[in-house]
Amino acid sequence: VVTDGENTANRWSGDEGTIDARTALACQAAKDKGITVFVVRVMQGNSSMLQKCASKTIYYYDLKSASQLNATMADIFMRIGKLRIVQ
Repeated sequence: VVTDGENTANRWSGDEGTIDARTALACQAAKDKGITVFVVRVMQGNSSMLQKCASKTIYYYDLKSASQLNATMADIFMRIGKLRIVQ
């Protein structure tokens, strides 16, 4: 999940709280299915909700500048490369 702003509009609602709740449900549904969720917040957005969305605290990135995005994505790709799927 990468976001650069507040949840202000979608096809169901224009209410930020409602959209944040839907986002939180989507994140939990992914985690419930065993999907590892990485979250990158670029300057804006509901930091509390987004941090909870990440599968682990270390999978949440709170960027202060868009210039940090390349290094952050490189770190995420390195972590993904270390993940193993076990049945």
